[in-house]
Amino acid sequence: MKVKCDICGKILYRSAVWALRGKHNYCSSECKTKGQSKHIVEDKDLFCEICGKKLNHRSPRRVVNTKHYFCSPKCRGAWDSKNKTGENSVRFENATFVNYCLICGKKMISWKKHPHKYCSMACLGISKKKQKVKLICNYCKKEYWVAPSKITKPNGEKYHYKNRYCSRKCQYQAYVCAPKIKYKRRPFTVHVRNWRRNIFNRDDYTCKICGVRGGYIEAHHIVPWSKEPLLRYSLDNGVTLCKKCHRELHKKERLPK
Repeated sequence: MKVKCDICGKILYRSAVWALRGKHNYCSSECKTKGQSKHIVEDKDLFCEICGKKLNHRSPRRVVNTKHYFCSPKCRGAWDSKNKTGENSVRFENATFVNYCLICGKKMISWKKHPHKYCSMACLGISKKKQKVKLICNYCKKEYWVAPSKITKPNGEKYHYKNRYCSRKCQYQAYVCAPKIKYKRRPFTVHVRNWRRNIFNRDDYTCKICGVRGGYIEAHHIVPWSKEPLLRYSLDNGVTLCKKCHRELHKKERLPK
């Protein structure tokens, strides 16, 4: 597509899309600078409002749309600090409002973006104390406050803690000074040895669940040892199991039915 240069009138060849989209057409960089210099005017009557320096080469659009003129960002910042901060700010009247403390009702000035609910740290502490739950230490019997999240789970269920302490010191003293429970092991007497030996001989040292013969085998009570004392040494109440099957069987017995 044939196009003429806006400055020298030279004929140019350009694509139709480029020619229709562009407002100005230039054949060289020299013609482009001449064309752009037409839109620049010398502002003889414009001066910097801070230092009084004369301003030149401003476009007509900037002269019409701008109310204040500055020669540098430094002068612009000096003018903003005088006219756009504190009481001189446009948003100063709407920036603050009168507010009252939620605890003591004291009057205070607060910002709209970040409003204050309490006038001091003391009132803030009282508000947090109201939201907490009172508990009693199991060791020193002292009252202490805990957040609700320490007692209840997110789904609403309560934590099942038997003992609660106000500090680590009380917790340590309670565990150290508490009477230690001595657990009695099952007596491995001659009767137990003979019962195990007879169970192994009867089952030919073979696990009754997986069928493995030999290795580490154990004698299992079908009816537990603690429930029926009369059946502890009965051969009908025993079965041979390997260590792995014996553990899995006890795990299944512990699960809730």
